[in-house]
Amino acid sequence: MISNLSSQLKEQGALDRMDEVMEEVPRVRRELGYPPLVTPTSQIVGTQATLNVLMGRYKMITKETKAYVQGLYGRSPGPIDPEIQRLCIGDETPITTRPADSLEPELPLRRPSWNRRASGSARKTSCRMPCSPKSLSSSSSAAIARNGRSRRSRPWRR
Repeated sequence: MISNLSSQLKEQGALDRMDEVMEEVPRVRRELGYPPLVTPTSQIVGTQATLNVLMGRYKMITKETKAYVQGLYGRSPGPIDPEIQRLCIGDETPITTRPADSLEPELPLRRPSWNRRASGSARKTSCRMPCSPKSLSSSSSAAIARNGRSRRSRPWRR
């Protein structure tokens, strides 16, 4: 988050205002109902805090902040300040359901095209998985002979 704030301030030639932005972050977070400071909400809070410092408090509001206040990122952990809500979305009522619940189901619409594709593509394909003998290199073969395992089967041990 700090590297993103630093980058935004550097672009504006205002890196010397970092302390002001860091003081603004907790205020914005409180006003937005204490969103968790993890991506993407940390970026929403940080960007809005930066804009508040550079342009004036809530003179410019990002579309992500508006979407958050509308409820498109889910319900906020705490209440959103009513004045900030009014500034962000006006008289619009925030959604209170899961955002995905408003989507129309697509599976029934897509199934016929999948069936057409599946029936038209009945051709053989060859396996190129890492475990197939064709894809093993000589060093992998040697590793398997040595300890019964390929290095590829343990990606965390590279």
